[in-house]
Amino acid sequence: MSVAMMLALALGQAAPVRDQPMIFFYLEPADGDPALLRGALPQDIVSWASAADYPAAALAAGERGEARAVVRVDASGAMVECVPDSSPTPFAGVICPVLKRSARFRYALDRSGRPVADRITMRLRFEPRQLPPAPPAMGWQGGTSFELLENRQSLSLTREPDWASFAPAPARKGDVAVSLFAYNFRPDGRHQLVCNVLGGRKDTALEDATCRALASASFRPVGAERSGRMTLLVRWKGKKAGVELPKRARGTPLGFVVATRNRRPGLSGTVRVDLRFPVEGKQPICRVTGSSGSDAADIAACQYFESQPYLPPVDIFGRKVEGRQQTSLSFYS
Repeated sequence: MSVAMMLALALGQAAPVRDQPMIFFYLEPADGDPALLRGALPQDIVSWASAADYPAAALAAGERGEARAVVRVDASGAMVECVPDSSPTPFAGVICPVLKRSARFRYALDRSGRPVADRITMRLRFEPRQLPPAPPAMGWQGGTSFELLENRQSLSLTREPDWASFAPAPARKGDVAVSLFAYNFRPDGRHQLVCNVLGGRKDTALEDATCRALASASFRPVGAERSGRMTLLVRWKGKKAGVELPKRARGTPLGFVVATRNRRPGLSGTVRVDLRFPVEGKQPICRVTGSSGSDAADIAACQYFESQPYLPPVDIFGRKVEGRQQTSLSFYS
């Protein structure tokens, strides 16, 4: 069985016909409001749109694309507002009419378990002739970046940049961990560089300044390769900065072990959650990303996870860092 057929069956759809257009909705990944235990969630999302919703001119031209809309869902689960993205594409005018016709949502819950309103972003994907890739996972992206837990250096820094020339205004203090990939090294030492900020964006100006500065630095690959990778920590103090290399070969992963099944009289169903583990916290922060269909079970799942102890990850620089994990809990009587 092909991957496309298996994915279609998993989504509850008929096996795709290669020349048949497909449309599907998905919820845009986002951290969401930390005051919510559960954000508004789509229900029966695979049935919302059909091939008949594909704009005829775009389909005839073989165009693929996406439409995006911000949706407000009230405390009863009703969609009360839909604001489409203003991008001038043939798909922009489709998403809100289809949502108004077909969308069903489960309302959000605050951390005391009360139904509340929420704003979420929905995307509608158009593929003219074949099954598209699986929709992105909802909620927080799980886990601590492997670059912070595994010290795999194949690049060396031979000349630091002039940090003061790149320092953001106003001057500030902070640490920025980055993963660097340098490639296409030429005989004169010039190269191309990719800079990725690790551990989540916290100070965009400082992080962007770090990557711009490192683009002006000099590197050398280890051995005879024409490319290399390295992870380093840049510590800013005003207009000055220094580079810190990893202190250990491996970091310590998140310490969190829990059951995924729980016997609870009167509760049933499976709850999918995203868990965030603050560096200086005593309990995880839980957010429901897949409802069991029961508010009581969703609330009980988060109460269970948030009552469990954990040890935050320690990265290769010896720092405690925030951890994230996606998991589920199944209730049975």
